[in-house]
Amino acid sequence: MSGTFLFIFFVCEVLSRIYYSAFVPQDLFWASQNMVMPRTSSKKRYMIDAIKLSSNKSITYEFKPGFKGYLDKWPEGILLNINQMGFRDEEEKTFLKDNRKFRIIGIGDSVMSGLGVNFEDTYGEILENELNRKAQKNEKDVEFEFINLAVPGYNTTMEVETFFQKGLKFNPDLVIISYVPNDFDLPNFIIKKENPWKSKKSYAAFYIGKRLKILANTKYGKTLGNVAWKNQKKDLGLLGLDMAMWRNTKRRNPIGNEYEFVPDDYKFMVGIKAYKREMQRLKRKCDELKVPLILQLDVSEEKMIENREKIITQTAKDLNIPIIKDHKEVRRFLKERNAKPKFFCILSNDCHPNKWGHLIKGKKLASFIYSNYLGAIRPKLMVSFLCK
Repeated sequence: MSGTFLFIFFVCEVLSRIYYSAFVPQDLFWASQNMVMPRTSSKKRYMIDAIKLSSNKSITYEFKPGFKGYLDKWPEGILLNINQMGFRDEEEKTFLKDNRKFRIIGIGDSVMSGLGVNFEDTYGEILENELNRKAQKNEKDVEFEFINLAVPGYNTTMEVETFFQKGLKFNPDLVIISYVPNDFDLPNFIIKKENPWKSKKSYAAFYIGKRLKILANTKYGKTLGNVAWKNQKKDLGLLGLDMAMWRNTKRRNPIGNEYEFVPDDYKFMVGIKAYKREMQRLKRKCDELKVPLILQLDVSEEKMIENREKIITQTAKDLNIPIIKDHKEVRRFLKERNAKPKFFCILSNDCHPNKWGHLIKGKKLASFIYSNYLGAIRPKLMVSFLCK
């Protein structure tokens, strides 16, 4: 009996090490090698082909200026076009702007950048078009422009640093920062990956422990003591949760400080303290410039985790930053069509928002911005125009 148990455990250990070696996100060394090596020989192109390492560690990586191509694992026919300034746009931009232009800077990650949707369908473009339509309809002497500086995989530290290094040059009139759950985490390829064939620890035991922590976040966690986020209301499911194993979780702390997979020189951008620090830094700068700051909550209602998002809402409240979320509009949209949340997914196995999800976000943002800021900003634009 004991021999059978040992044999089964040995097989599980070998399989766990194979899985770790093959499927765990690669480390920074692997990424840096692949970001500088030419990969044009392959007909397939991936997101890593579209990015390069940044000399600024707080930014870490950025889009390659001038990249253009169709990416594998994206819906067919969706083009990724990066302009010469290094951000996603179908046209080139200039730092200069005329006195009648109201410029909005967007910083975020894959949702705001529009992963898997055409550029014209991203919610930043919807926002720009909606605001211009409203302005023309009401004969307002202003032209709106949205600059999308979002890059897939960015966390809040990377987003805010991007604003300071790139966004400020555009002389913004309003700033939108997107929030998604991985804003507390590292980009996947920066984890500190071990060589499983040299390590003495048990990977089978490691996976079992991590899996129990993940299950504690689901409705099944009721029988497991609810170890991590105390979330007994939402069913996050049993499958597709491997990435959660690399997040930093700790009892009574939704984004804790178990830096098991975080290289020492990247710990500054991980966790609650890093998030709050960067949001405070961004808000101070926007206040200094007298520029409104908006937080766009890019988390679907079914993916909300009470304790985690509570940190976001409380931070925004403390800093007097308005939060825009579209949960009510999404519920109404789905009810009218008798559809389920999967309706908004770009693919069956990828629930980044499709063009309908972006449409709702863009319209909600446009309505809020037009109602709350146009009256306050138009005199400033007109005074500049008259003094020209």
